[in-house]
Amino acid sequence: MDEKTINKLKEPLDESAIKTRKTDYGEVDYIKSNFAIQQANDIFNYNWTGEIVDLRKISEEEFTKKGKTYYAINFICRYKIIVNGETNEDVGFGSSTQGNKSSATETAVLSAVSDAIKRSLRHYGNQFGLSLYAEHQEVNDKSSSKSSNETIEVTEKAIRNKVKENIKKYGNSKDISDKQHGVLKSFFVDELNIEDENKQHEMLGNLVGERGINSFYDLSYSHIDPVINLIFNKKEQLKKLFNTEEEPDNTFDLISKVKGKLEEKEVENQKFINWIGDKANKDYNTFDSIPENWLKEVVKDSFWDNNEKEIKQFGKSELVKKVKEMINNQTEIEPSQLYYYFGEQDDKEYNSLEEVPNKKLKLATKQSFWDEHYTDISETIPFG
Repeated sequence: MDEKTINKLKEPLDESAIKTRKTDYGEVDYIKSNFAIQQANDIFNYNWTGEIVDLRKISEEEFTKKGKTYYAINFICRYKIIVNGETNEDVGFGSSTQGNKSSATETAVLSAVSDAIKRSLRHYGNQFGLSLYAEHQEVNDKSSSKSSNETIEVTEKAIRNKVKENIKKYGNSKDISDKQHGVLKSFFVDELNIEDENKQHEMLGNLVGERGINSFYDLSYSHIDPVINLIFNKKEQLKKLFNTEEEPDNTFDLISKVKGKLEEKEVENQKFINWIGDKANKDYNTFDSIPENWLKEVVKDSFWDNNEKEIKQFGKSELVKKVKEMINNQTEIEPSQLYYYFGEQDDKEYNSLEEVPNKKLKLATKQSFWDEHYTDISETIPFG
């Protein structure tokens, strides 16, 4: 490369070429791809070439939002620049979410190639925005580390606590962006070597406490914020968190552990299976039909900290309705007499049928129970 070209590359970038856009991590400066290409033509006097080394789709998702179908497409591109026999390569990422699949694909491809071209050219210095990439990384670091360095440890409990904190602060209304979606996809594919989208959804959903998701877009900003932060700041530790689950000896041992946990929590096996199926929107009939990834979660105390109340209340309304129908078939029996009767038996104070354990309520759906206990219940005097 001659001295004139080298001196030109050392000159500061024309400020009029710098554009600004808002991202998930604040405002960042950038240059347009057509400007970068024109710069290469001017500086290298057209004595340069470029070619796509690899262009591939890393993910495609179809999802429905507010009754409309969308397609989220993500591409990655590796591009090679050759100047006077010297080669530089870099990788670009492109994503797009649109209602038209073809348009989303085209936009994602163009974005990936454009990003790869600019990133390949940046190796030649500030005339191609090299300093802007450094500033962009600083913005990422500051934004992503603000919460994680202060509050987030790389543990499941810490991440879920941050999710709860975010939901209180932001709610669940803020959607994740295409860029955040792409960061998550890239992490699972490039860092964890997991290309199965269902597996990706399971793993991330389990980590943030939202099981049964069918797309990353099912999650809100509040859910993925701590994970994005850790990807930027503590990627290696996060990879270990995803890959260090204690593996049972076999599936039979895992199911045995799950059944033991259900017995400890006084939750019926079929009730739990039905709850899992409802959360995943699947028709599970046995423990064998439930994905192992879910079963591994059930043996953890953190799972029950987050889900015990919901599991125990699952199907409660239908059960209470059946009990009330049985009460109506009895003579001069009030619902309050039944739950007070159960409270005396359990040495607890129940204030509604909804508070009575399911196993007790199920007894009250059978006429044989009333034939045996009607007198005792009718003589029960409720509180007040």
